[in-house]
Amino acid sequence: MRFFFRTLVSIIGSRLLSAILTFLTSLLVLKFSSIEEYGKYFFSLSIITLFTTLPNIGINNKFIYSHIKNEKVNYYLVAKVIIILLLLFLSFFINTIYQYDYIFCVLSGLSISLFESVLTLLQAREKFTKYSLYLPIKSVIILILTFILVNNDFDPIFAYYCFSLISVLIFIIYCFNELRDLVFEDLSKAYGLVTLSAGFLLFELSALLIIRAETWLLKYFTDLSIIQSESLGIYGTIFSICTGLSIVSNSVISLLLPKIRENRSYLEKSKLILMFLSGLVFCIVYYSLSVYVIKFIKPEILSITTKYMMFIVFGMLLSFMGSLFRLKLVNDKREKELNYIYISQLIITLVFGASFIYIYGVSGAFISFFIVRLYGTFIMWYKIKS
Repeated sequence: MRFFFRTLVSIIGSRLLSAILTFLTSLLVLKFSSIEEYGKYFFSLSIITLFTTLPNIGINNKFIYSHIKNEKVNYYLVAKVIIILLLLFLSFFINTIYQYDYIFCVLSGLSISLFESVLTLLQAREKFTKYSLYLPIKSVIILILTFILVNNDFDPIFAYYCFSLISVLIFIIYCFNELRDLVFEDLSKAYGLVTLSAGFLLFELSALLIIRAETWLLKYFTDLSIIQSESLGIYGTIFSICTGLSIVSNSVISLLLPKIRENRSYLEKSKLILMFLSGLVFCIVYYSLSVYVIKFIKPEILSITTKYMMFIVFGMLLSFMGSLFRLKLVNDKREKELNYIYISQLIITLVFGASFIYIYGVSGAFISFFIVRLYGTFIMWYKIKS
Protein backbone atom coordinates (compact mmCIF):
# COMPACT_ATOMS: atom_id res chain seq x y z
CA MET A 1 0.00 0.00 0.00
CA ARG A 2 2.88 2.37 0.85
CA PHE A 3 4.48 1.66 -2.54
CA PHE A 4 1.18 2.37 -4.28
CA PHE A 5 0.74 5.75 -2.65
CA ARG A 6 4.39 6.67 -3.28
CA THR A 7 3.89 5.76 -6.93
CA LEU A 8 0.61 7.67 -7.00
CA VAL A 9 2.29 10.81 -5.63
CA SER A 10 5.13 10.48 -8.16
CA ILE A 11 2.84 10.11 -11.17
CA ILE A 12 0.35 12.75 -10.07
CA GLY A 13 3.29 15.11 -9.45
CA SER A 14 4.54 14.44 -12.96
CA ARG A 15 1.03 14.90 -14.35
CA LEU A 16 0.69 18.16 -12.43
CA LEU A 17 3.93 19.38 -13.96
CA SER A 18 2.59 18.45 -17.41
CA ALA A 19 -0.67 20.22 -16.62
CA ILE A 20 1.15 23.38 -15.53
CA LEU A 21 3.31 23.36 -18.67
CA THR A 22 0.24 22.79 -20.88
CA PHE A 23 -1.51 25.63 -19.06
CA LEU A 24 1.50 27.92 -19.65
CA THR A 25 1.57 26.96 -23.34
CA SER A 26 -2.11 27.89 -23.67
CA LEU A 27 -1.50 31.22 -21.92
CA LEU A 28 1.50 31.91 -24.15
CA VAL A 29 -0.50 31.34 -27.34
CA LEU A 30 -3.42 33.29 -25.92
CA LYS A 31 -1.18 36.26 -25.04
CA PHE A 32 0.08 36.53 -28.63
CA SER A 33 -3.29 35.82 -30.33
CA SER A 34 -6.67 37.40 -30.70
CA ILE A 35 -9.65 35.38 -29.45
CA GLU A 36 -10.58 34.50 -33.04
CA GLU A 37 -7.02 33.38 -33.87
CA TYR A 38 -6.96 31.26 -30.75
CA GLY A 39 -10.16 29.58 -31.92
CA LYS A 40 -8.41 28.47 -35.13
CA TYR A 41 -5.43 27.19 -33.11
CA PHE A 42 -7.77 25.32 -30.75
CA PHE A 43 -9.62 23.65 -33.61
CA SER A 44 -6.35 22.50 -35.23
CA LEU A 45 -5.26 21.18 -31.85
CA SER A 46 -8.51 19.20 -31.56
CA ILE A 47 -7.62 17.42 -34.82
CA ILE A 48 -4.08 16.65 -33.62
CA THR A 49 -5.24 15.27 -30.26
CA LEU A 50 -7.96 13.24 -31.99
CA PHE A 51 -5.42 11.43 -34.16
CA THR A 52 -3.01 11.12 -31.24
CA THR A 53 -5.69 9.23 -29.34
CA LEU A 54 -7.40 7.25 -32.13
CA PRO A 55 -4.64 4.60 -32.47
CA ASN A 56 -4.80 4.09 -28.69
CA ILE A 57 -8.51 3.62 -28.17
CA GLY A 58 -9.37 0.26 -26.74
CA ILE A 59 -5.97 -1.40 -27.00
CA ASN A 60 -4.02 0.79 -24.54
CA ASN A 61 -6.29 0.22 -21.57
CA LYS A 62 -6.76 -3.45 -22.44
CA PHE A 63 -3.00 -3.92 -22.78
CA ILE A 64 -2.30 -2.24 -19.41
CA TYR A 65 -5.18 -4.09 -17.76
CA SER A 66 -4.14 -7.57 -18.97
CA HIS A 67 -0.37 -7.34 -19.49
CA ILE A 68 1.75 -9.71 -17.42
CA LYS A 69 4.98 -8.19 -16.13
CA ASN A 70 8.08 -9.19 -18.16
CA GLU A 71 5.91 -10.58 -20.97
CA LYS A 72 7.03 -9.68 -24.53
CA VAL A 73 5.29 -6.59 -25.92
CA ASN A 74 5.96 -7.13 -29.63
CA TYR A 75 2.31 -7.89 -30.38
CA TYR A 76 1.22 -4.55 -28.87
CA LEU A 77 3.66 -2.64 -31.11
CA VAL A 78 2.45 -4.58 -34.17
CA ALA A 79 -1.17 -3.70 -33.35
CA LYS A 80 -0.30 -0.01 -32.92
CA VAL A 81 1.71 0.28 -36.15
CA ILE A 82 -1.02 -1.46 -38.20
CA ILE A 83 -3.73 0.79 -36.76
CA ILE A 84 -1.65 3.92 -37.47
CA LEU A 85 -1.04 2.83 -41.07
CA LEU A 86 -4.76 2.16 -41.59
CA LEU A 87 -5.69 5.56 -40.17
CA LEU A 88 -3.02 7.19 -42.32
CA PHE A 89 -4.38 5.56 -45.46
CA LEU A 90 -7.96 6.51 -44.53
CA SER A 91 -6.93 10.11 -43.83
CA PHE A 92 -5.23 10.54 -47.19
CA PHE A 93 -8.24 8.98 -48.92
CA ILE A 94 -10.66 11.37 -47.19
CA ASN A 95 -8.45 14.37 -47.93
CA THR A 96 -8.32 13.58 -51.65
CA ILE A 97 -12.10 13.87 -51.65
CA TYR A 98 -12.50 16.78 -49.23
CA GLN A 99 -9.56 19.10 -48.54
CA TYR A 100 -5.91 19.14 -47.43
CA ASP A 101 -6.23 21.95 -44.88
CA TYR A 102 -5.65 19.76 -41.83
CA ILE A 103 -3.57 16.90 -43.24
CA PHE A 104 -0.47 18.03 -41.28
CA CYS A 105 -2.55 17.97 -38.10
CA VAL A 106 -3.51 14.37 -38.89
CA LEU A 107 0.10 13.34 -39.59
CA SER A 108 1.32 15.05 -36.42
CA GLY A 109 -1.32 13.38 -34.28
CA LEU A 110 -0.53 9.89 -35.59
CA SER A 111 3.20 10.45 -35.03
CA ILE A 112 2.72 11.75 -31.48
CA SER A 113 0.67 8.63 -30.71
CA LEU A 114 3.96 6.70 -31.01
CA PHE A 115 5.30 8.65 -28.04
CA GLU A 116 2.12 7.76 -26.13
CA SER A 117 2.89 4.10 -26.91
CA VAL A 118 6.22 4.42 -25.10
CA LEU A 119 4.37 5.76 -22.04
CA THR A 120 1.93 2.85 -22.24
CA LEU A 121 4.78 0.32 -22.30
CA LEU A 122 6.40 1.90 -19.25
CA GLN A 123 3.07 1.86 -17.43
CA ALA A 124 2.31 -1.77 -18.31
CA ARG A 125 5.80 -2.84 -17.20
CA GLU A 126 5.23 -0.93 -13.95
CA LYS A 127 8.33 1.18 -14.52
CA PHE A 128 6.64 4.08 -12.80
CA THR A 129 9.80 6.09 -12.07
CA LYS A 130 10.73 6.16 -15.76
CA TYR A 131 7.09 6.81 -16.61
CA SER A 132 7.09 9.87 -14.34
CA LEU A 133 10.27 11.16 -16.00
CA TYR A 134 9.04 10.61 -19.57
CA LEU A 135 5.61 12.08 -18.90
CA PRO A 136 6.43 15.82 -18.99
CA ILE A 137 8.80 15.57 -22.00
CA LYS A 138 6.05 16.38 -24.49
CA SER A 139 4.81 19.41 -22.53
CA VAL A 140 8.34 20.77 -21.97
CA ILE A 141 9.36 20.54 -25.63
CA ILE A 142 6.07 21.97 -26.94
CA LEU A 143 6.26 24.89 -24.50
CA ILE A 144 9.83 25.73 -25.60
CA LEU A 145 8.97 25.43 -29.29
CA THR A 146 5.80 27.51 -28.86
CA PHE A 147 7.77 30.24 -27.09
CA ILE A 148 10.25 30.40 -30.00
CA LEU A 149 7.49 30.37 -32.64
CA VAL A 150 5.21 33.05 -31.18
CA ASN A 151 8.15 35.37 -30.59
CA ASN A 152 9.06 35.06 -34.26
CA ASP A 153 5.49 35.49 -35.58
CA PHE A 154 5.04 31.85 -36.66
CA ASP A 155 1.89 29.78 -36.21
CA PRO A 156 2.19 28.11 -32.76
CA ILE A 157 0.61 24.90 -34.09
CA PHE A 158 4.00 24.23 -35.76
CA ALA A 159 5.27 23.23 -32.29
CA TYR A 160 3.19 20.05 -32.56
CA TYR A 161 4.46 19.36 -36.06
CA CYS A 162 8.04 19.53 -34.76
CA PHE A 163 7.32 17.35 -31.73
CA SER A 164 5.74 14.72 -33.97
CA LEU A 165 9.17 14.14 -35.56
CA ILE A 166 10.77 13.87 -32.12
CA SER A 167 8.06 11.34 -31.14
CA VAL A 168 8.96 9.04 -34.01
CA LEU A 169 12.62 9.19 -33.01
CA ILE A 170 11.89 8.40 -29.32
CA PHE A 171 9.67 5.48 -30.34
CA ILE A 172 12.32 3.95 -32.62
CA ILE A 173 15.07 4.32 -29.98
CA TYR A 174 13.02 2.93 -27.08
CA CYS A 175 11.37 0.09 -29.02
CA PHE A 176 14.28 -0.83 -31.31
CA ASN A 177 14.89 -4.28 -29.80
CA GLU A 178 11.20 -5.22 -29.86
CA LEU A 179 10.78 -4.00 -33.42
CA ARG A 180 13.88 -5.94 -34.51
CA ASP A 181 12.63 -9.22 -32.97
CA LEU A 182 9.16 -9.28 -34.53
CA VAL A 183 7.91 -12.72 -35.56
CA PHE A 184 4.85 -13.92 -37.46
CA GLU A 185 3.11 -15.07 -34.26
CA ASP A 186 2.99 -11.44 -33.12
CA LEU A 187 0.44 -10.73 -35.87
CA SER A 188 -2.06 -13.22 -34.45
CA LYS A 189 -1.49 -11.93 -30.91
CA ALA A 190 -1.95 -8.36 -32.18
CA TYR A 191 -5.27 -9.37 -33.75
CA GLY A 192 -6.27 -10.98 -30.46
CA LEU A 193 -5.44 -7.79 -28.55
CA VAL A 194 -7.57 -5.69 -30.91
CA THR A 195 -10.46 -8.18 -30.63
CA LEU A 196 -10.29 -8.26 -26.83
CA SER A 197 -10.21 -4.46 -26.76
CA ALA A 198 -13.76 -4.21 -28.11
CA GLY A 199 -15.13 -3.74 -24.59
CA PHE A 200 -13.08 -0.55 -24.19
CA LEU A 201 -13.51 0.60 -27.80
CA LEU A 202 -17.06 1.95 -27.76
CA PHE A 203 -16.54 3.92 -24.57
CA GLU A 204 -13.28 5.51 -25.69
CA LEU A 205 -14.51 6.28 -29.20
CA SER A 206 -17.68 7.84 -27.79
CA ALA A 207 -15.59 9.84 -25.31
CA LEU A 208 -13.39 11.12 -28.15
CA LEU A 209 -16.41 12.38 -30.06
CA ILE A 210 -18.22 13.73 -27.00
CA ILE A 211 -15.23 15.78 -25.80
CA ARG A 212 -14.88 17.41 -29.24
CA ALA A 213 -18.56 17.79 -30.13
CA GLU A 214 -18.99 21.34 -28.86
CA THR A 215 -15.74 22.43 -30.56
CA TRP A 216 -16.75 21.06 -33.94
CA LEU A 217 -20.32 22.34 -33.64
CA LEU A 218 -19.02 25.82 -32.79
CA LYS A 219 -16.69 25.63 -35.80
CA TYR A 220 -19.60 24.57 -38.02
CA PHE A 221 -21.93 27.36 -36.86
CA THR A 222 -19.23 30.06 -36.99
CA ASP A 223 -18.30 29.03 -40.56
CA LEU A 224 -21.96 29.50 -41.48
CA SER A 225 -21.96 32.90 -39.68
CA ILE A 226 -24.90 31.76 -37.52
CA ILE A 227 -23.07 32.68 -34.30
CA GLN A 228 -20.30 35.18 -33.47
CA SER A 229 -16.90 34.49 -35.03
CA GLU A 230 -15.23 34.70 -31.60
CA SER A 231 -17.39 31.94 -30.10
CA LEU A 232 -14.95 29.11 -30.83
CA GLY A 233 -12.08 31.18 -29.44
CA ILE A 234 -13.97 31.89 -26.20
CA TYR A 235 -14.83 28.22 -25.73
CA GLY A 236 -11.32 27.10 -26.68
CA THR A 237 -9.70 29.56 -24.28
CA ILE A 238 -11.67 28.39 -21.25
CA PHE A 239 -11.43 24.72 -22.19
CA SER A 240 -7.66 25.01 -22.62
CA ILE A 241 -7.31 26.63 -19.21
CA CYS A 242 -9.12 23.63 -17.72
CA THR A 243 -7.07 21.00 -19.59
CA GLY A 244 -4.92 20.42 -16.52
CA LEU A 245 -7.91 18.93 -14.70
CA SER A 246 -8.41 16.39 -17.46
CA ILE A 247 -4.71 15.44 -17.45
CA VAL A 248 -4.69 14.80 -13.69
CA SER A 249 -7.97 12.83 -13.67
CA ASN A 250 -6.88 10.65 -16.61
CA SER A 251 -3.63 9.94 -14.78
CA VAL A 252 -5.45 8.72 -11.68
CA ILE A 253 -7.81 6.53 -13.75
CA SER A 254 -4.91 5.00 -15.73
CA LEU A 255 -3.00 4.30 -12.52
CA LEU A 256 -6.02 2.61 -10.95
CA LEU A 257 -6.58 0.24 -13.89
CA PRO A 258 -3.94 -2.42 -13.06
CA LYS A 259 -4.58 -2.05 -9.31
CA ILE A 260 -8.32 -2.61 -9.61
CA ARG A 261 -7.62 -5.84 -11.44
CA GLU A 262 -5.80 -7.09 -8.32
CA ASN A 263 -7.94 -5.47 -5.62
CA ARG A 264 -11.52 -4.28 -6.08
CA SER A 265 -11.56 -2.51 -2.72
CA TYR A 266 -10.38 0.64 -4.53
CA LEU A 267 -13.96 1.02 -5.78
CA GLU A 268 -15.66 0.72 -2.40
CA LYS A 269 -18.16 3.41 -1.48
CA SER A 270 -15.92 5.03 1.16
CA LYS A 271 -13.01 5.36 -1.29
CA LEU A 272 -15.28 6.75 -4.03
CA ILE A 273 -16.55 9.41 -1.62
CA LEU A 274 -12.97 10.26 -0.61
CA MET A 275 -11.93 10.61 -4.26
CA PHE A 276 -14.94 12.82 -5.00
CA LEU A 277 -14.18 15.14 -2.07
CA SER A 278 -10.50 15.27 -3.03
CA GLY A 279 -11.48 16.06 -6.62
CA LEU A 280 -13.88 18.77 -5.46
CA VAL A 281 -11.20 20.50 -3.38
CA PHE A 282 -8.72 20.25 -6.26
CA CYS A 283 -11.26 21.75 -8.70
CA ILE A 284 -12.01 24.71 -6.41
CA VAL A 285 -8.30 25.43 -5.94
CA TYR A 286 -7.65 25.04 -9.68
CA TYR A 287 -10.52 27.41 -10.54
CA SER A 288 -9.31 30.05 -8.08
CA LEU A 289 -5.71 29.92 -9.32
CA SER A 290 -6.82 30.02 -12.98
CA VAL A 291 -8.93 33.13 -12.44
CA TYR A 292 -6.05 34.80 -10.55
CA VAL A 293 -3.59 34.05 -13.36
CA ILE A 294 -5.96 35.19 -16.14
CA LYS A 295 -6.49 38.45 -14.27
CA PHE A 296 -2.82 39.33 -14.83
CA ILE A 297 -2.12 37.64 -18.17
CA LYS A 298 -5.19 38.68 -20.18
CA PRO A 299 -7.58 40.78 -18.07
CA GLU A 300 -9.89 41.50 -21.03
CA ILE A 301 -11.23 37.91 -20.91
CA LEU A 302 -11.57 37.76 -17.09
CA SER A 303 -15.32 38.38 -17.07
CA ILE A 304 -15.90 35.71 -19.72
CA THR A 305 -13.67 33.26 -17.83
CA THR A 306 -15.46 33.66 -14.50
CA LYS A 307 -18.83 33.46 -16.24
CA TYR A 308 -18.30 30.13 -17.99
CA MET A 309 -15.36 28.28 -16.41
CA MET A 310 -17.46 26.67 -13.64
CA PHE A 311 -19.39 24.68 -16.28
CA ILE A 312 -16.17 23.10 -17.56
CA VAL A 313 -14.51 22.60 -14.16
CA PHE A 314 -17.42 20.79 -12.54
CA GLY A 315 -18.25 19.01 -15.78
CA MET A 316 -14.73 17.52 -15.67
CA LEU A 317 -15.22 16.51 -12.03
CA LEU A 318 -18.38 14.67 -13.06
CA SER A 319 -16.44 12.98 -15.88
CA PHE A 320 -13.85 11.77 -13.37
CA MET A 321 -16.51 10.24 -11.11
CA GLY A 322 -18.25 8.77 -14.16
CA SER A 323 -14.98 7.05 -15.13
CA LEU A 324 -14.75 5.50 -11.65
CA PHE A 325 -18.35 4.29 -11.86
CA ARG A 326 -17.55 2.86 -15.29
CA LEU A 327 -14.67 0.81 -13.86
CA LYS A 328 -17.00 -0.58 -11.22
CA LEU A 329 -19.57 -1.59 -13.84
CA VAL A 330 -16.84 -3.16 -16.01
CA ASN A 331 -15.70 -5.21 -13.02
CA ASP A 332 -19.28 -6.40 -12.59
CA LYS A 333 -19.33 -7.56 -16.25
CA ARG A 334 -22.00 -5.01 -17.24
CA GLU A 335 -20.34 -3.70 -20.41
CA LYS A 336 -23.55 -4.07 -22.45
CA GLU A 337 -25.36 -1.60 -20.17
CA LEU A 338 -22.42 0.77 -20.47
CA ASN A 339 -22.62 0.63 -24.26
CA TYR A 340 -26.21 1.87 -24.13
CA ILE A 341 -25.15 4.70 -21.82
CA TYR A 342 -22.30 5.77 -24.15
CA ILE A 343 -24.56 5.77 -27.22
CA SER A 344 -27.29 7.75 -25.45
CA GLN A 345 -24.69 10.21 -24.10
CA LEU A 346 -23.29 10.77 -27.60
CA ILE A 347 -26.77 11.31 -29.05
CA ILE A 348 -27.63 13.77 -26.27
CA THR A 349 -24.35 15.60 -26.87
CA LEU A 350 -25.13 16.08 -30.56
CA VAL A 351 -28.79 16.99 -30.07
CA PHE A 352 -28.34 19.28 -27.04
CA GLY A 353 -25.09 20.73 -28.33
CA ALA A 354 -26.45 21.62 -31.77
CA SER A 355 -29.71 22.97 -30.34
CA PHE A 356 -28.20 25.01 -27.51
CA ILE A 357 -25.39 26.45 -29.63
CA TYR A 358 -27.81 27.38 -32.41
CA ILE A 359 -30.13 29.14 -29.91
CA TYR A 360 -27.72 30.53 -27.28
CA GLY A 361 -24.38 30.69 -29.12
CA VAL A 362 -21.27 30.02 -27.07
CA SER A 363 -23.28 29.90 -23.82
CA GLY A 364 -25.09 26.87 -25.20
CA ALA A 365 -21.78 25.03 -25.65
CA PHE A 366 -20.92 25.36 -21.95
CA ILE A 367 -24.41 24.37 -20.83
CA SER A 368 -24.35 21.34 -23.13
CA PHE A 369 -20.90 20.30 -21.81
CA PHE A 370 -22.13 20.26 -18.21
CA ILE A 371 -25.54 18.64 -18.84
CA VAL A 372 -24.09 15.76 -20.86
CA ARG A 373 -21.59 14.87 -18.13
CA LEU A 374 -24.21 15.23 -15.40
CA TYR A 375 -26.46 12.83 -17.30
CA GLY A 376 -23.74 10.23 -17.90
CA THR A 377 -22.49 10.25 -14.31
CA PHE A 378 -26.01 10.11 -12.84
CA ILE A 379 -27.04 7.18 -15.05
CA MET A 380 -23.92 5.17 -14.12
CA TRP A 381 -24.43 5.93 -10.41
CA TYR A 382 -28.06 4.82 -10.71
CA LYS A 383 -26.96 1.56 -12.43
CA ILE A 384 -24.51 0.86 -9.59
CA LYS A 385 -27.18 1.44 -6.94
CA SER A 386 -29.67 -0.78 -8.76
